[in-house]
Amino acid sequence: MNFKIKAQSDCAITGQLLELLITVFLSFKIIDEEDNEHIHDLISYICYIGILDKIVQFFTLVRDSSPETNGHVTDFMVSCLFFIGSLSEVNIGVSVKKFTEILKNTELLGVMPVLYGVLLHDDCSANGLGPSDLNVAAQKVTKAVFKMLTSIAKMDPETFQEVLRAESLSVQFRHIARYLLWFCSEKPENKDILNEVIVAVGYFTLNSSQHQSMLQSGQSPTVLQLLCTLPFQYFSNPTLTSILYPTLLACCSNNAHNRVLVESEICFDLLEEFQKSVQNQSIQIIQLIN
Repeated sequence: MNFKIKAQSDCAITGQLLELLITVFLSFKIIDEEDNEHIHDLISYICYIGILDKIVQFFTLVRDSSPETNGHVTDFMVSCLFFIGSLSEVNIGVSVKKFTEILKNTELLGVMPVLYGVLLHDDCSANGLGPSDLNVAAQKVTKAVFKMLTSIAKMDPETFQEVLRAESLSVQFRHIARYLLWFCSEKPENKDILNEVIVAVGYFTLNSSQHQSMLQSGQSPTVLQLLCTLPFQYFSNPTLTSILYPTLLACCSNNAHNRVLVESEICFDLLEEFQKSVQNQSIQIIQLIN
C-alpha cells in the first residue's frame, strides 16, 4: 500500500514538474534569435540527462497494463505526451539533432503501441471498426498522443514519415486512424481529436506512395473513404476545410488511383481551387506537396 501511495505521489509531482517545464518553454519568443538559442540548449540538456529515456521506459512499462484504467497513470501519461509535444512546437529552425535521434531510435517514444493497446488491443466489436464507446481517460490519452504526433510531424515531416514507414507501426497507425475517423465523426464532442487525426493522416501520406496506398486498402470503409464522408461542415466551413483539404490533397498527390476514389465522392475541383488559393499557401502540407 505504501508503495502504491508513493507511486501515485511520484506521478503527480513529476507530472506537475513537466507541466512547469512546458510553461517555461512556451514562454519563450521563438522568433527571437537569442531565445531560440536558449530553447535549443534546453532541449539538448533534457535529451542528454535522460528525461526522454525515462519517459520511454514508463510508456514501455504501462503499455500492456491498461493505463487508461488508472487515473494517476493516465494523468502522468498525458503530461509526458504534452511535454514532448511542446518540445516539438518550440524546436524550430535547425532541429536539435539529439532530439531527432531519440525520436527515431525510440519510434516516436513508443506511443503507437501504447495507443493501440488503449483503443483496440482487446477489441471484439461486431462492426469491424472498433468499440462504440471510450471512457474519458482513453479519450484524454488519445487526444494527447495525436497532439504530440502532429507537433512532431510539423517540426520534422521526414522523421515522422521515416519512423512510421516500419510495417508494424504503419499498420497500427492505419487501424487507429480508421477507428478514430469513424468514432469521432459520430460524436461531435470529440472534434478536437478528429481534427488532430486528420492532420496526422495528411503528414503520414505526404509525398509517400507507400502510405497513400495503405489508406485505400484494407477492410471497408477505408481511411480514404472515411475522410471523404466526414460530416458536411468539413466541406463547407472554411476553418474545417483548411484541416481536411490539405490531407485529401496529400492523399491524392501523384496518385491516380486515390484521386479516382476521391473524385467518386467529392468534386476534385474544390480541392484544386483550395490548393491554388493564395490564402492557403501558408499551410505547411500545401507547401510540401510535390
